[in-house]
Amino acid sequence: MRRRISVGLAAVAALTWLGCDEDGGPRVPARVIVFPYFVILDEIGATEQFTAHVQDESGNLMAGVPVKWSSSDIGVASIDSATGLATARGPGIATITATAGPSSGDARLEVHIYSGPGRAPVFAVDVSHWSGHLSGGQVACWQETGVRHVVAGTQDSSITVQQLGMAVDGGLTVDAYLVLEWDGEVGAQVQAALSIVAPFPVQRLWLDSERPAGDRSADQLVAKIQEAVDACGPFLCGIYTRKVWWLDNTDDSQAFAHLPLWYAYWNGQPDFEDWHYPAVWYEGPFGGWSYPTGKQYDSDQTAPDLCGVNVDYNIMYREDNRSGSLVAVAVQDGEQYHEDAARHAKASAENMR
Repeated sequence: MRRRISVGLAAVAALTWLGCDEDGGPRVPARVIVFPYFVILDEIGATEQFTAHVQDESGNLMAGVPVKWSSSDIGVASIDSATGLATARGPGIATITATAGPSSGDARLEVHIYSGPGRAPVFAVDVSHWSGHLSGGQVACWQETGVRHVVAGTQDSSITVQQLGMAVDGGLTVDAYLVLEWDGEVGAQVQAALSIVAPFPVQRLWLDSERPAGDRSADQLVAKIQEAVDACGPFLCGIYTRKVWWLDNTDDSQAFAHLPLWYAYWNGQPDFEDWHYPAVWYEGPFGGWSYPTGKQYDSDQTAPDLCGVNVDYNIMYREDNRSGSLVAVAVQDGEQYHEDAARHAKASAENMR
């Protein structure tokens, strides 16, 4: 008798969350999407909260569906089967699985113990005035997709202020960048940019040196960049460039190797493997930098919009003052990453309606 009651209650519960389809039959989970879908934890005991969106065959969100969580390797990461809270247990890779009815979805969790500076890179996006104003929904969608850091351009002060405000309110860390215009007073440009970002917890101002040198010599351009660096004063500034730009504009100057480097190399790979390649004209170390702080691995010209926003894709080191652990979101296959990111962003945007 008790077994019958138990089965009966289970059936009632199932009907409660399954509902009925257009033909009157029960709705069955057809797809489970896990957020975030790729995470790296760099400290034993660090945690990550996973969530799942369950959809029916028509792609409609099914609310209240029971989800069971599991880890493929509890020696790497354990997970609360009911809540989806994962805890790092040891170095390695684990697949996190969310199961709802007959369907399931996976996420990848890696645990790395860093012996160097004790920090890990994060998935970051950079935006500009071309990206326009951000909405709270878009920033929340970024969070679910795995974005942890935003770099905002200072081309339009009102848009910069709005973008930084939304990013900070959404729990993301922030940087800013300034495109240096060689024909103007670059020191004044830096001071203007610093005044724009002053109300926000901006960690770094990146000095974008991508403009062509024109008829200026390498020494003249290096002097211009030095003027910009001097104008930063005690504020931490870094250099944004690309190897071919740096070689063409500065003759591979090493005068700024003590500053953070954010470089562009659009190979679709969110890692720094290209930095270790044998040095050739388009990849490998340059400028005297021993290791970069960030890499822009896909530009807004080729990367898909993320949550409806025109962005560049980056992997970047940052100091996270909001928690004791640092999280990295990265994958090995750039094309698969973009496909998954677009799919997750679309699902998240639809579910926020």
